[in-house]
Amino acid sequence: MIPLILILLIVVSLLFLPIKLKVKLYAEQTKGDLIFKLRITFFKYELELPFLHIDQKFSISSLFLQAELERKLGKDIKIKEDLEEGENNYEDLNNIVLFFKEIKQGLSNTEDILSIIDRCEYFSWKTNFGFSNPAYTGVLTGFLWSIKGVIISIIENNLKFKSRPFFEVNPEFNYPIPFKTKFEGIFVFKLGNIMFIGLKVSFIQLKRRLKING
Repeated sequence: MIPLILILLIVVSLLFLPIKLKVKLYAEQTKGDLIFKLRITFFKYELELPFLHIDQKFSISSLFLQAELERKLGKDIKIKEDLEEGENNYEDLNNIVLFFKEIKQGLSNTEDILSIIDRCEYFSWKTNFGFSNPAYTGVLTGFLWSIKGVIISIIENNLKFKSRPFFEVNPEFNYPIPFKTKFEGIFVFKLGNIMFIGLKVSFIQLKRRLKING
């Protein structure tokens, strides 16, 4: 009887065990491509995001990945010319706008994922860019602030923050610079929340299958 009670106490303790996840995401225009570097600490499973195609393996404790931005149709998004040449601003702008739209769309469907996070200890997102055409720089500046405003609203409604999330958009109007964006976050969640969401998703999938098989 006593061993059973001890086992139950251990299981209950594990359900409330806090787990810390550190995420760093970099996107930078390099040699004509929009290249990503992703590092996740204490995360040991292969990660798939709706706007990233990741084809490299990583270690149990941490990972370093590089991936090219892809459309949902599977076509690579390329920036064919350097911004300094000033001949491809419109295409560059469309590619970057599409990238942030994918982020917005992904976050709009992540309430269940956000619900497993107990709190956010650190949240920082900085973006730097500059086109040879200042008009395009101005358009993208307004667009980024509107997108980040939506993201702020989503995460503040679903997460508890140890400190206020930090967002920064730094446009350069005087001369072109490569597009760069950097995200860093530290998230704490409980093992029990993950198990609950896993069971919830499994139940929904089972319910759909039973309905289809009818």
